[in-house]
Amino acid sequence: MSIVAVHYDPTDAATHADPYPLYAALRRDAPLSLNSELGVWALARHDDVLAALEDRAAFASSLVSLSPLDRYLGLREAGYVAGDSARHDVLRRVLRGILGRRPVERMEPDIRRIAETLLDELAGTTVPDLAAGYARRLPVLVTCALLGLPEADEATIAAGVEAVFSRVPGRVELPAAGPAGYTELCAYLRAAGRDGASAALATLAAAHEAGEITDAEVIDIAFILVAAGVKTTSTLIGGMLLALAENPDQAALVWNDRVPVADIVEETLRYDAPAQWVARVAVRQTATPHGVIPAGARVLLLLGSANRDERRYDDPGRFDVERERRRHLAFGSGLHFCSGSGLARLEARVALEALRARAAPPVLAGAPARIFSPAERELGALPLRITIAPR
Repeated sequence: MSIVAVHYDPTDAATHADPYPLYAALRRDAPLSLNSELGVWALARHDDVLAALEDRAAFASSLVSLSPLDRYLGLREAGYVAGDSARHDVLRRVLRGILGRRPVERMEPDIRRIAETLLDELAGTTVPDLAAGYARRLPVLVTCALLGLPEADEATIAAGVEAVFSRVPGRVELPAAGPAGYTELCAYLRAAGRDGASAALATLAAAHEAGEITDAEVIDIAFILVAAGVKTTSTLIGGMLLALAENPDQAALVWNDRVPVADIVEETLRYDAPAQWVARVAVRQTATPHGVIPAGARVLLLLGSANRDERRYDDPGRFDVERERRRHLAFGSGLHFCSGSGLARLEARVALEALRARAAPPVLAGAPARIFSPAERELGALPLRITIAPR
């Protein structure tokens, strides 16, 4: 079967700003496509993406050696975090002690305190920016609470995360600020691990003392907790608030308490997935219903496209908070299903509950601005006409 010359370019700024028309074309005409300039394949339909996510024998998330493109795509050296072996199971076990259901539930009072404090700071603002002042700050401060980091270090942590994810449109080479930001953030976390105290750090320390993980792996896990937790959760909260502002009929249902807030979070995850794709490497030549992927190929699994597949969802381009709940792929599936999904869902739910209790539905007051990074469509600015009442 031939491969149609419609391809996805993860470095293209226009596609990043609104990938959904291209996704629809890919699902229709090129469910398996090849970007020959980059040498990157892409799967666009829900069932194909799900199958690849769950086939660890055919699609790996790690490599032995890495090119600039591989680093751009978020692929990592074969090993503890990115690996697909039993060693990865150790990571999952350690993370359950930090991000499991009960530890996450215990975070809710802290998350509510943080949300209310941020809204206090925005109260009285004529046109508050709910991206910069709320969606982007809340996950950073929640991470501080999770890891016992000083809230005074918020700007340092946020700057480090942005440096790690920063990219230049049209280029796969990482800006110099990226590796430097990674090194600085890891050094900060290493010092925090010595000086700070939290249940999460205690869990990592106990695993280290028991010989389950090395000193380097402690920092690697802490880095993932910070970087992934901050970036994707900020994208989720900002995307949710933007979708509600752009769909006042749906916002009215939310503000009239016609729909559980947890359902709004799930519809946002489906409608505008925080991570639009994940990358894999074809371990072997792999047949799909649409053609053969050669061994060694870099493959993007387009989560954002899969979540809008007409074969699975009715009217998938509509933000519908009353939609019948069906499983989505925003957090992936299989071995690498997002460990932080429970915490991200809780943060988004609390963020909306706190805002709804103190303000009328938001109305756009200007053009949103996005931050360019490989997979996430994070909002840098979301100016809204909304009056936040004082407590």
